[in-house]
Amino acid sequence: APAPAPAPAPGSALSGDIVDSAGTVVPSAYAAMAYKFNSDAGVIYKYGTPAIKSGVQTLQERADVGTMSGIGSVYQLGREDSTNNMYVSIHAAAIGVPTSGQSVESSVAWLQNSATDRRTFQQRPQLLWQQRRLLPTSIDDYVSTGVLAKNDAADLPVCEHRGENAADSPATRLSLVCTQGSPTKPAKLYTVGTLTAQNRASTSFKLGFVPTAVTVTGGGEFALVSGWDVPNTKGQVAIVSLGSAPQDWKPGQARYDWWHGWMDMMHPGFPDQGNYVFMKVIGYVDLPSDMKAPTAIAATTGIHPYTSMLKYDASGNISNFQMLNSPMANNRAKMLPGGEDYERYAKGGVAVVVSKSEKRAAFIDLSPLFKYTNDMYLGSAASNLET
Repeated sequence: APAPAPAPAPGSALSGDIVDSAGTVVPSAYAAMAYKFNSDAGVIYKYGTPAIKSGVQTLQERADVGTMSGIGSVYQLGREDSTNNMYVSIHAAAIGVPTSGQSVESSVAWLQNSATDRRTFQQRPQLLWQQRRLLPTSIDDYVSTGVLAKNDAADLPVCEHRGENAADSPATRLSLVCTQGSPTKPAKLYTVGTLTAQNRASTSFKLGFVPTAVTVTGGGEFALVSGWDVPNTKGQVAIVSLGSAPQDWKPGQARYDWWHGWMDMMHPGFPDQGNYVFMKVIGYVDLPSDMKAPTAIAATTGIHPYTSMLKYDASGNISNFQMLNSPMANNRAKMLPGGEDYERYAKGGVAVVVSKSEKRAAFIDLSPLFKYTNDMYLGSAASNLET
């Protein structure tokens, strides 16, 4: 057998990677890869080459049974019965390399990925029957208001938290999408929702911070975004405070009962119903010096998503502690130690960040973040008023 090719000398990046043979990040390769995450090369870097294997038995695609009368949805199980209209659908957002050029309009999509209706089940992803288009309507608004530029590579999506969760859950109802940015244009974070939960919110990161992954804490309190600080060849996590409101709510309007969220006002950094109208980058956490290139992040606070929901009002109807404790200023005692709702919100947690190239994992203690935020809301009447 021929002798293997010699390993690249230390200081030279391995093919398709940003580290040399010793596992050390090469700054020039790091900077070159940072703005390729929305290209085939960047996708292969983060996720590996496409798997190819032949001769493997695969499951057959279930055949379509029929098309729903009046709306055109295609179903794969059951038979349509118009007397039973228990309709539930699940929507999803997806990002990818543009199908052509570098347009954001061909790199973000939303779809119905399952539904039950009229005694049928639809398990094939398809266009929303309410809006037969792949492009989320939020993208129209972001382009028209200048949040996104339609044909700018800096505004192409590079990572996403898929967050279209169920009603009655305080976890995020929206997907969060990060853009790539460029050496002269900051990367951004924005929302994409479902047909019934699609509030708009966006924010910008500091120039030179390139997002690689995003996660959301269990009550929709914070988005945590791993990224590369390209000018300084440094890994960081951006902490973004999130604030929710009822669907279609605008500043200055009275809040209404939307899945029993807070009725008094927005409470960024505290559990709510995950339909965001507010985002603010509140800081960047430096990762250890041997983790310059984080590629994924996940977080837990140990609070089950339904914890805040399972509470009954005076009439015996299921509700949320958020609505029942509105206004917060008058109900702080219920959320303090010994109070009936003390166990319904996060006191801490852990974020786990990994780096593919450096083969490392870092663990971030979220307790100081939650302690500070909770104390400002609940610590005293004075701090609540200030907040």
